[in-house]
Amino acid sequence: MINRYMYCGYNNSGVEFLKNENIITASCAFHDDMVFLYYESFGEVFPEAVVMADMKPFPDNKYWVRMADVFHYTTPENETLWERKIQNKKTSFELNLLNYDKISSYIYHHY
Repeated sequence: MINRYMYCGYNNSGVEFLKNENIITASCAFHDDMVFLYYESFGEVFPEAVVMADMKPFPDNKYWVRMADVFHYTTPENETLWERKIQNKKTSFELNLLNYDKISSYIYHHY
């Protein structure tokens, strides 16, 4: 099965992507001192195995926090169905900022 992950964290500087044979695609976005990481993988892969970065910890001493997977069009079931149809197409993702108290109304709206 293919897994999707979205994480955020506080970054002191840029990130460097690591080679990992389980990663299908990975992408980062930056906003102020935060970094947002999206990746797809075969099996469970933690963000430390995807990027090397100088991170600042959250108050609970975690460096990465998994974000809610709120909305997407399809579920990646296997590699053949999830294969990119356009060769050399760059992977991108869209990041929308939601307040945690509004997540349920956002999900209901799309339902």
